[in-house]
Amino acid sequence: MKKLLGVGLVALFVSQQVVLAGAATVNEAEKIYNNKLYTMERFESTDVNEDGFLSKAELQGEQLWFENYKEGKRFQMADKDGDGQLSLDEVKAQKQWEKQNRDALEKQALEELRTKHPGITDADLVWLEGHPKVAKALVKNAQWLEGHPKVAEAIYADKKWLAAHPEVAKAAYANRVYLNNHPEVAKKIYHYREFLNSHPAVAIEVYKNRVYLNNHPEVAKAVYANRDWLYNHPKVAQAAYANRYWLNQHPGVAKQLYRQRRWLVAHPKVAKELFRNRAFLAKHPKLSKYLYKNRNKIMKNKKAIKRAYRKHKKNN
Repeated sequence: MKKLLGVGLVALFVSQQVVLAGAATVNEAEKIYNNKLYTMERFESTDVNEDGFLSKAELQGEQLWFENYKEGKRFQMADKDGDGQLSLDEVKAQKQWEKQNRDALEKQALEELRTKHPGITDADLVWLEGHPKVAKALVKNAQWLEGHPKVAEAIYADKKWLAAHPEVAKAAYANRVYLNNHPEVAKKIYHYREFLNSHPAVAIEVYKNRVYLNNHPEVAKAVYANRDWLYNHPKVAQAAYANRYWLNQHPGVAKQLYRQRRWLVAHPKVAKELFRNRAFLAKHPKLSKYLYKNRNKIMKNKKAIKRAYRKHKKNN
């Protein structure tokens, strides 16, 4: 699968002084990321009517580069001139503002933590594990993680301690900026299935990280193979179905997920993600024919949903 460098609005916002793996600074990584993500070619591929702007209708069909602009609030913030459509310059300006805003918030949060807990300046793993509330705040902070690489890797590697502190683990898994910059760390914790199966609130953060999964199909394949567990955790499954790009690149996996028709009847919110994936359905007419024929039943029939759910629980 062609490597994907970005989906939506993942903020790469650590300071210039921090050095990533290799010699590139974070600012250099941001430049590469933005150049790859916000190109005129990709903008024009979304601009269906070729008028040089992205309308709300065009964004509804977007499933990769500009999909997060579907959200009303973000669309309104980016639409500086209020004309109801977005130019490429407006999209880039909104992205830059979000990075600067999040950078400032991270810096402020880190300063407040240092004032309240002076020990974090020279904190090691032992100190952090003795202060889980502080550890939770720090694993949310990409600036701190990048500035303390050995301690950061040690936190993510201590699976037993994370299992005993699921709130810290959730924050660690939710820090997509850090994990996307350190795929070797992400790969290790994403394969920790026993822990994830016991903590669905943490597991959902794995499926939400579409940037990493789309960049590492071998990891994503293992994550999506955990289907029996997914079927028992619809909120997590909803995030899995929402990654339309990866599913469209792996139709064999998608077909297996989409064929759980009775289960989909019991979970209309998940089914909604299925019907949003128009690109996949268009390429698989036999499957889409059945699904569209029964869409009212799948999405609206509460009695059918209850019956299917009882059968699903009985069979599982």
